[in-house]
Formats: sequence, C-alpha cells, structure tokens
Amino acid sequence: MIANGSWPAPGLSIAAVLVMAFLSVGCGNGAGDTTAEAGEPLSLTWDMLIPEDYEFDDPLEGIDVGGYADDDPRAIELLEKLRASWADTPVVDELDGERVRLGGFVVPLEGDGSRVTEFLLVPFYGACIHVPPPPPNQVVHVHVNGDGISARSFDAVWLTGTMRAQRSSSELADAGYSMRPDRVEPF
Repeated sequence: MIANGSWPAPGLSIAAVLVMAFLSVGCGNGAGDTTAEAGEPLSLTWDMLIPEDYEFDDPLEGIDVGGYADDDPRAIELLEKLRASWADTPVVDELDGERVRLGGFVVPLEGDGSRVTEFLLVPFYGACIHVPPPPPNQVVHVHVNGDGISARSFDAVWLTGTMRAQRSSSELADAGYSMRPDRVEPF
C-alpha cells in the first residue's frame, strides 16, 4: 500500500512492483541452523523466517508482466492474487521466544517525527510505501520501549530481542512476527 493512498508509486509500474514483490520471497527457503551460543542472540537472515517445507504458490508463474501498464486490469488482478497468496504464509514457530538479531529497514507506524515508537521491520528498501508489502513471514512488527528510537523511513537497523511468532495487522502491512527489542543499532 502506498502511504498517501495513490497507486502506483510515482515512477514505478505495477509490472515492476509485481516483479520486485515476487523476488522478495523467491530468495530461498529454510530455517537453517537456528542454534546460538549460550548468551548470544541467534543471528537471523530473512530466509530463516520462512519454514523449510513452505513452497510459495506463485500466481505470476508463466506470466510476462513486463508489458502491463499501471492501469492494466490484468496487472491489478495479479497484484490482488499475489497479496491473497501471501495472506496465510506460515511462520517458523520454533523462533517464538528465541533471542535473535535481525537486520532490516524501518517503516514507521507511530512516533512524533523525530522519535519512532512502533514500526515494521522489512527486508528491502521501499517495502510497504513504494512497493507492496512483503508476505507476513517477511515482516516484523516492532514496539520500542521507552521514548523510542531516532529513525526515519527506511533507515537500516539491527534489532536484538525476543522474537514472537505472532501475527498483527497495520494499515501498511500484515506481520507474521513481533518484537520488543532490547537493542536497536544502525546497520
């Protein structure tokens, strides 16, 4: 969803958005090794948030979206199919309660303009604002304790804290995970 409600983002065709959205989940599957040394947080990659046995049913398979115009009803229909296919993406339940470290980009939800108290952590620049959101298993809903952090849209950060496999929704995206980090650092 675009922040101001307009679609598509200036300079981006729906076809480009569809290709970027597909590529965000096509990076590979697998929780990999989720062990961490005693006292150290588990360093996660975004692929580790996708269950090993999950296979994405690609609604774009075999379709050349490169020629679709922004207002092409076929492109709009494909975008809706893509969003619907992501609605029930599974999470890695074994990560629930794990102390982890994950890097990503900030998409502010709450704050006062200089401090952010609630945000989405997403795997790629532009997600949720300039392009459609990634699937829920690629979004972490973050609540920052205290007076928040100094951050702007798409600042890259490292979060360290206890991961929760807990779904939530905001006006920008659905998240499959949540966290109240005890540490937020620049990436």
